[in-house]
Amino acid sequence: MKRGGRTPPFHTLPRVADLPLTLVDVGVRWGFPQRWLELAPPARLIGFEADPDECKVLAERHPGAEFVALALGEAPGRAELHVAHETGSSSLFAPDESLHAVRPALAGTATVRTETVELDTLAAWAAREGVERVDALKLDVQGAELAVLRGAGALLDGVRGLEVEVEFHPIYRGQPLFGTARDRAYALARSVAFTVLATSIATVMRPTPPGTGLTAPAFAFTAS
Repeated sequence: MKRGGRTPPFHTLPRVADLPLTLVDVGVRWGFPQRWLELAPPARLIGFEADPDECKVLAERHPGAEFVALALGEAPGRAELHVAHETGSSSLFAPDESLHAVRPALAGTATVRTETVELDTLAAWAAREGVERVDALKLDVQGAELAVLRGAGALLDGVRGLEVEVEFHPIYRGQPLFGTARDRAYALARSVAFTVLATSIATVMRPTPPGTGLTAPAFAFTAS
């Protein structure tokens, strides 16, 4: 749990979790954060990215890690992926392109095409692959973070560190916003992310340059 207004670093996780750690990054485009790379080995790094070509690139860059070309959500099935002009901004939600005139920095979220993708849940994938525990979970999936959390099921009970990108203003149509969703999993991130809220809401509420103050990472750590 955070103490003194500071977020505990991820390298403290070995003190509260059984080794070897299993760290899962959903939306791993561009690679794992440095703080995770410093834990491997012996930590097991698993990254999810819907783009199979990006997974191949990442596998060459990080030969000791595992990359899964799979889109995750709340339930198995099919969904439309809105492939964006900036591929890292692709989302299961359609972008709100009415914002682009007032916030030009969001123009990269504009849809260039849609693709039908197969969705699975983190819980179902873990059951198939024999992954019994996830120690740390990072989510950055352009508005679909809540769906991934819901699809994690009982795996959340063992998560010691959680990092979720949260949105304060809608960038995509229909996306859940931080502080408005009512869900056990999302409440976990909300309840312990007070430091991020304090700094990010201050940024949002004062005049900011176009394209800023929309998102921030929320960190959660269990006390045990």
